[in-house]
Parts: sequence; C-alpha cells; structure tokens
Amino acid sequence: MTLTGKEIVSAIAENIRKEFEDTEILAIYKDTPVQNITKPCMFINIVTSVQTPEMNKRAHRNYMLDIIVTGADDNTELYTWFSGISERLFSCVDRITISNQMVKASRLESSIQDNELHVMATYNFKVVKQETDSTENIKMQTNTIYERVE
Repeated sequence: MTLTGKEIVSAIAENIRKEFEDTEILAIYKDTPVQNITKPCMFINIVTSVQTPEMNKRAHRNYMLDIIVTGADDNTELYTWFSGISERLFSCVDRITISNQMVKASRLESSIQDNELHVMATYNFKVVKQETDSTENIKMQTNTIYERVE
C-alpha cells in the first residue's frame, strides 16, 4: 500500500462522521475551504509531513493534521460549544485505522483562533521501502505499519 496522507485524512473523516450526526456537523471538507460553506462544519488539512530515513530500507514518517471547526454564525455560546467539540474530537481521532491496522495519535492539542477551533493531531509511522521491479528506482511510498494499539 502506498502511504500518501490521503488515507489518514479519510480515516479521520470516517471517525468524525461516526461521532457527529449530519445535523450537528453539517459538512466535513477535505483540503481547501470553499466559498459559501455550510456551517457548522469541519475542515481536515495535512499541515506537515516529515520523513526521516533510517537503515535497511526503513524510514520514520510523521504527519500533523489540522482539524478546523467552524461554528454556526448565530451560536451565542461558541466557546462553550468548541470546548465540548474539542473533547469529542480528541476521543474520535485518538485512534484511526490505516491498512486494517489501528494507529494511535502521538499528540493531540486544541486551540481557538479567529473564532475557529483547531484540533491538531500528530501520527507517527514506520515505513519500509518495497521494490516493485529491480530495474526501477525504489520508491519511498509503500508502508508497513508496526505500531499497534492494545
């Protein structure tokens, strides 16, 4: 399997949709925010991805994601609402499933900026290069996840 980050975004989106009803969070967007968004909503964005090469065709990957929550314009208790949403997001993105394997977040944090809630989630993976053809160059995209949640 190729690990591109899209799998992580999709796994988070699936967990969020299981936790929050369509009437509570009207839309979950990936990537770039759009005009005329439906509120309240969430945006899931990959902020950084880092790869640190290791020995024997191995590497360490780190992905940091920003889940941005925008409340309804008429919400008069926005910060209280954000507090409850933050706790629920921590719970539902703490563990995600990638390649049928459970992966635990290494760090979760939240902050409120410009009347938006930002929940930052960091995931770490060990990846292994896999050769597809001996005549081709080795591509560092295929992953094997060694971390398990017990």
